[in-house]
Order: sequence, then structure tokens, then C-alpha cells
Amino acid sequence: MQRGTRARARLFHALISDNFDSELELQKQALALNLPIATTGYVAVVSKLVVGNRDGAQGGEALGEVAGSLEVPRGVIHHVTDPSTLVTLWPAESAAQAEGARQFVAQLNKEAVSRSGTARARVRAGIGGYHPGLRGISRSYLEAQQAIEAGRKLRPEALAHGHDEVIPHLVLAQNPRLAERFVAHSLGPLLDKKTRNREQLLDTLEAYLTYASVKDAAAALNLHRHTVLYRLDKLRELLGAELDTPASRLRLQLALDLRKLI
Repeated sequence: MQRGTRARARLFHALISDNFDSELELQKQALALNLPIATTGYVAVVSKLVVGNRDGAQGGEALGEVAGSLEVPRGVIHHVTDPSTLVTLWPAESAAQAEGARQFVAQLNKEAVSRSGTARARVRAGIGGYHPGLRGISRSYLEAQQAIEAGRKLRPEALAHGHDEVIPHLVLAQNPRLAERFVAHSLGPLLDKKTRNREQLLDTLEAYLTYASVKDAAAALNLHRHTVLYRLDKLRELLGAELDTPASRLRLQLALDLRKLI
């Protein structure tokens, strides 16, 4: 049993690292382990259990138990790559079938929340893209890792972070100097520590861009709408820009997001 477990782990790591000689040889190894693999390809999902604001030290192992209890399609492979991380390979034949991986994450989270009781744990996951064949798994796995890391900084409260959703941020963040220049140009005085109440103004700007409504932004910030209106007037004065045009909203949201990544 232990040898079988080690062999399964080696096979899994060969898949996610693209460290194998031929797909045929890999299929033979999988067959010997009674582990069906989908040659059409997989979408990789990296999941962590979040307790409070931190990743659970043994969250991967706990999620492995939860995942093992769920009904999933033939060919799905789970493996705990380290004590805090569960990696799932979701079989797919096209990018459209990545939605099944997202539904799996929702199911995993629902069961994890139910089992955690008063600990109030939840799942955070990164989902890679679909790349055909077994050789595409390593790329999807890398994307899932990038997605969960970027998502943790950008939207820490969100359940699933798809790689396609964070591509613009990752591209810009690859050139830190340009990213810093863009953030400084877009947010200007809000980055100056001498600006009065700048953190409150930044929070208000992010809430307003997120909800596109003074009423909803005020509710999210637990403020009176007049307070939000006052801060928005101050933001327009400091930034010298409108906050309601599509181009301005996109630029400011991207700057706020990049500020979290660099």
C-alpha cells in the first residue's frame, strides 16, 4: 500500500512538472496503479483551507479528506502536494469544461465550511487554463499557482480565482518599474503619506469602483452616503479626474489592484 502511495505521488508529480518521457509510458504507469487518466487534458486546481485570514497549516490534508468524499467524474485526480495545499486535476476536453472545475471548488468549499464548525474555515482556490494533452498539465498547474497567489492579494475574500481573470495584472506586474509608474501616475496624491485620510480615501475609491453605487459603497464601508459623497468629491479634487467614465474606472481599478501586487 505504501509503495502504491509513493508510486501514485511520483506519477502525479511527473504530470504537474512535465517530467516524463512519453505519454504512452505514463498511461502504462497509471494503468498499473488503477488510476485512469484523461489523455485529452486537465484543468489544474490549487486549493487551500483558510482559517481566519491565514492558510491552515494542515489545510491540504483536511481538504484531501473532503475531496475524497465528494462525487466527481472518472479521471479526476487529487493529491496533497504539501501539508497546506491540495491539487486537483480536473479532466477536460476543452476550455469550456473548466466550469466543471469551478463547480467542484464551490462544492469543496460548501463541505469544508460545514465540517469546520466553529472554526469557520473556507476554501481559496486558483484555477489554471485548459491546455490539451498530458503535456499541458504542467502549464495549467503553474497558472493555478499564479492565480491563487494573485487572487490572495487582489480579492482575499473570493472563493475561486481563474488565471484568465488575473492575466492583465500578471502581465503588468512582470515589469515592476512600469507597474509602479502606472500606479503612481494613476493614484498620485493618494500614495503620499502626507495626504490627509489617504487610507480612508483609498478604501472609498475601491468600494465605489467595485459597487458602482454610492448607496452600496456606503453600505459596504458602514458609512452614511453623505460621507461617501464628500470623499468622492475629495478624490475628484485630488486625482483631477472623473470617477464615472469607463476609461477612468478601468485605469483606477487596475492601479488599485497593481498596488497590491507590487
